[in-house]
Amino acid sequence: MFTRGQYLDGVCTHNEYYAQYVNEPMLDCVKGRIGVENIKKSTDKYFNDIPLRKWEDIIGITTTQKKLMKELGESYTIAVGVCIVKAAARIIKESE
Repeated sequence: MFTRGQYLDGVCTHNEYYAQYVNEPMLDCVKGRIGVENIKKSTDKYFNDIPLRKWEDIIGITTTQKKLMKELGESYTIAVGVCIVKAAARIIKESE
């Protein structure tokens, strides 16, 4: 696990940091709401060719994730939520 401080110090990548918050229910949600085909056909490494509103519409956080975020020094914001669901999309794209 990486702390927010380690991320800011460059110990881990953006994706490594946010991917640690991804869980199975989130993967299922991203698959269902964004769609595996849309993720696979995205040509932007940040998925910016998928409208931001779609990402914002699916952000959510579980109690377990909130606890982990607090332990690692992270605060929950919409931007953090989008980074997490996009990290989930990267996991999906790499596994397909």
